[in-house]
Amino acid sequence: MLDLLATAWRLLLIVVIYAFLWRLSLEVIRGSVPDGAQQVASLVVISTPGDPPAGTRFRLEDMVTIGRGPENDIVVKDSFASWHHAEVYRRGTRIFVEDLNSK
Repeated sequence: MLDLLATAWRLLLIVVIYAFLWRLSLEVIRGSVPDGAQQVASLVVISTPGDPPAGTRFRLEDMVTIGRGPENDIVVKDSFASWHHAEVYRRGTRIFVEDLNSK
């Protein structure tokens, strides 16, 4: 009788482990990106003396402009940055940064 009870507990433990692994695999599958879907890249501020605060994300859907001018998507408050300093854009799966030569 004791052997039967030990075997039942072992089987129950195996079922619980497999149920956990099944649920975990479903969560991984649900979190994945389907084939053909394009992920949206983003620029993340790592450190800054002011605005925008560290951790701020800027989505790179088409093009993002960077510079001191208020019309830029990302405004950099630094005297070393040009009014229109750079453009970041994506072409397919590649991301490019273009220096605007201090315009």
